[in-house]
Amino acid sequence: MALTADTVTPAVRTGPAPVADPIIRVERVGKSYGGHTIIESLDLDIERGEFLTLLGPSGCGKTTTLKMIAGFEMPTSGRILLDGVDVSGLPPYRRPLNTVFQQYALFPHMTVFDNVAFGPRTAKVEKSAVAKSVEAALATVSMSKFAGKKPDQLSGGQQQRVALARALVNAPKALLLDEPLSALDVKLRRAMQLELKRIHTEVKTTFIFVTHDQDEALTMSSRIAVMNGGKIEQLDQPETLYRRPATRFVAGFIGQANLLPAIVQTNVGGIAGLLLDGGGSVLAAAPASLVAGDPVLLVLRPEQAALSLGSAQGGNGFQARLRSFDFQGSTCRYALARDDGQEIIVTVLPQHQLAGAEPGALVWVQWDEAHAWVVPDPTRQRGS
Repeated sequence: MALTADTVTPAVRTGPAPVADPIIRVERVGKSYGGHTIIESLDLDIERGEFLTLLGPSGCGKTTTLKMIAGFEMPTSGRILLDGVDVSGLPPYRRPLNTVFQQYALFPHMTVFDNVAFGPRTAKVEKSAVAKSVEAALATVSMSKFAGKKPDQLSGGQQQRVALARALVNAPKALLLDEPLSALDVKLRRAMQLELKRIHTEVKTTFIFVTHDQDEALTMSSRIAVMNGGKIEQLDQPETLYRRPATRFVAGFIGQANLLPAIVQTNVGGIAGLLLDGGGSVLAAAPASLVAGDPVLLVLRPEQAALSLGSAQGGNGFQARLRSFDFQGSTCRYALARDDGQEIIVTVLPQHQLAGAEPGALVWVQWDEAHAWVVPDPTRQRGS
């Protein structure tokens, strides 16, 4: 008999805060292969109807986590609950979930309609109901007019839509997507990101998406779990991850960021006074937990700073020297260096570029203290 959340004592959770009614709960799940630990102890609650992305570099454990949720891998320790029922030992076909992989694995000898109908037919659903559900699934992914085509007559993006329809037609409690856009070219990939977001909004099914592409995650997700070394570094909404990263890894992995070593001098009302390594006092928003003497990193996104020619222009900032300039169409990219050797990248709109600035020129880098952020620096000792 399957165990339920009421019949098993919950493990002590150490990861992201639990939610009230998760559709999937991962409790202290570990996974090892031949004595090598991939995931040590993972806690994760997935909210009903959300678009959650597992994001991280290769080898961080994101695909392994997805496979354990799907049932293609079994946890070495811990348990996975689906709607309160422990499914940790159940094979994939006994879990009301569907997975879309990098390779769409469509049946080449079947039409689009028959590919999508395969699941309901295997489940011996009534013929009229199969036709109705397949037509609805194809309409959802905008593939109705291709129902009679074979997979080799479709583009990569169209094949992916068929794979999505084939997964959605079974009305799964959650749809698991393992880097399904990786085989597409850049332009089509961006189009499909928006299409996936539209489909999620329309069908209201829980989506769990795996990717190493940060832009993809930021575009589509309602929440993102940033993974590193088999652990979740931070689980948050996309904007919060970008503007308020919790760790050095998240700050460096999500988007581009200038990470400047500093020491906290004061922290009042969420604004910290910082002494930069190499000299200079600046201000930035900071967690309330940071106190005077803490070693930190100032996280300054390239687009958050403004530039002006000359030194000591006033306001919150520091002096740097221009090293190079690149026109990139919608933005202009400036590479700068402080006297201590710390390199800075700043991007501005073309109308705000520094007219007449040459390499070697002194530049004042300035920002609104509320727009920059501070994270702890675990690589240095307090007061160093």
